[in-house]
Order: sequence, then structure tokens, then C-alpha cells
Amino acid sequence: RQGGHCRVVEDIPYGPITEFVGAIAKRSLEHCASGATPPLICIDDVGVGGGVTDILREQGFPTVAIVGGAAATQLLPNGKPRFVNKRAELWWNMREAFAGPSGTGEDGWLDIDPDDDDLMAQLSNIKYRINSHGQIVIEGKDEMKARGVSSPDRGDALAFALARDRPDETLQPILERMVTSDVM
Repeated sequence: RQGGHCRVVEDIPYGPITEFVGAIAKRSLEHCASGATPPLICIDDVGVGGGVTDILREQGFPTVAIVGGAAATQLLPNGKPRFVNKRAELWWNMREAFAGPSGTGEDGWLDIDPDDDDLMAQLSNIKYRINSHGQIVIEGKDEMKARGVSSPDRGDALAFALARDRPDETLQPILERMVTSDVM
């Protein structure tokens, strides 16, 4: 991802963690070969991803660990989190990036590959609801599976690529060099 321009550069197949880390490290080092700043690597830190994060950090790669079940940071006027968890917050932020300030999509800043049918299907198949506390809940993977919909791996990767886990004043330079990985 560079700014709002998001493309799948490489779809790394499941396999040993060390091979997965090696593929991410290779891609990051190729990016740096031209003198560019190392990209920020966002990893789903739950399960297998925890090991990926640990190894990348040990090797000195700038890494953000994202835990979808962690507490959301945006608050409602009553002081409660606006979202039931971090995953819901990230997916909703992605939705707002597509919609733009007007909410129509005409001024959205996110650009995805129009030929990526898998990503388009995943983004359009996920549902949300509002719980009794007024929080936004994004449909879980088990709920999707029960409806016969596959896991939104590419959708999660895109949402994670848009993660705002740093203060806004430091975010813009990082957005220009961000790489993401979603490990399920």
C-alpha cells in the first residue's frame, strides 16, 4: 500500500512461519534496495501471526502487531468504545475511506485493484450490526462461515493496512511506505 493506492503484490501461501517471514523480509528488503525507507509491516498478531511479528521484530523490521479482538480506541459520546473490538474499528475505518467525507464514495481516497474479484467479493459480503450498547459489530468469521461465506483474508489485510496505530502527526510519512500481512 502506498497512500490510498492498494494492490496485492504477492499472495504468500500458508506454510512454515520461517518461510512466511522470509517472504515478507525479502519484499521489505527489495523495497529498501532503491534507498527507500523500510516499510511499516502490519501483522495480525493472533495465533500464528504472533510468531511472525516476533521474528520480524527480532530481525529489526518495523512492525505493528494488530489484535482484532483488542479494545477499540474511538469512543462514543457516552465514553464507551464506538466499536466492539479493534477489527470492527479497522473495517469501519476502511468503509469510511471508501465512502469519503461525503459518504457517497465520490470523494473516497482508497483505490483498490478493480480486477481483484476476491477482494471485491470479501468487502461486499461482510455484514455489520449495532449492539445494545450502540457499538458497531462487524460479522465474525464463524458467522460468515455459517452463511457459507469464506474468510475475508484479503479484506482483513486491507483493513490492517489502513490501521492507525500511531498519532496522526506521524501517520502520513508512514502511510507512504506501508506493507501489510494478514495471517489467519
